[in-house]
Amino acid sequence: IIVIKLALLLSLCLAPAAGQTPDSNIACVERLEIPSYPLLAGLARISGTVVATIKLTADGSIESRNLTVAPSSAKPLVPAVGLALSDSVFSKNCVGKFVTAVFTLVIGEQVDGNSNQFWITHASRPIEPWLFSIKSITPGFVSSPQTR
Repeated sequence: IIVIKLALLLSLCLAPAAGQTPDSNIACVERLEIPSYPLLAGLARISGTVVATIKLTADGSIESRNLTVAPSSAKPLVPAVGLALSDSVFSKNCVGKFVTAVFTLVIGEQVDGNSNQFWITHASRPIEPWLFSIKSITPGFVSSPQTR
């Protein structure tokens, strides 16, 4: 189960808020796709922050993007953020502007941040040992008992 907690996402994207990080240009975001927590990162209990800075073209598409992650061990989170940005919609009135969004993906609870910061949380679940049994991953292995 993936739990995404983002309060007032629409209002944050449509107009600058009082707590907005300077020069984030979050008002250029018309629709922001929120990244899904990668399954393997969740199982491995990987948390981290991905800072996305994108430059917009005249038609609102992404001209260039820079994704940085901290800590470096959280690199498995980067593709999910990149995919979400590709599916997002940006204003055509923001040609040449840089938009910065901070995605913090954590195991556990949400912590409040600025209007260009989005917290994606993953509900912690115990790992089921049967998911990784030798029988389930060995090709041609039959686990049924032999009959006479």
